[in-house]
Amino acid sequence: MRLDLDGLAAASREALVAEWREVVGRPHPKHLSKPLMVLILSHAYQVDTVGGYTKRLNSRLKKAARRDVVRPAFKPGSRFVREYHGVTHVVEVNDAGHFMWNGAVRLTSPSISI
Repeated sequence: MRLDLDGLAAASREALVAEWREVVGRPHPKHLSKPLMVLILSHAYQVDTVGGYTKRLNSRLKKAARRDVVRPAFKPGSRFVREYHGVTHVVEVNDAGHFMWNGAVRLTSPSISI
């Protein structure tokens, strides 16, 4: 069954899951929200109707994605200083790109609120 765009927005989650399997060809990600499923299916419809990205744009997008993954967000030696309730906290980025706080290594920034 192929829903129109208005039908996607009004469809139940079960109908969107069935549509996802038909259009995308594999099961949907389990924790994908209904609004995001609608957006992704709408994009898939558009690609089917008018075509996808040009080869040049697709190549540039892939290159940008690789660059963002390979290049660290913070350079080694970067320091972040914050004061919280009268206590100064210093977070540093070591040579491996890991974060250090109070002398302990934290592998990723989400474990530290900068």
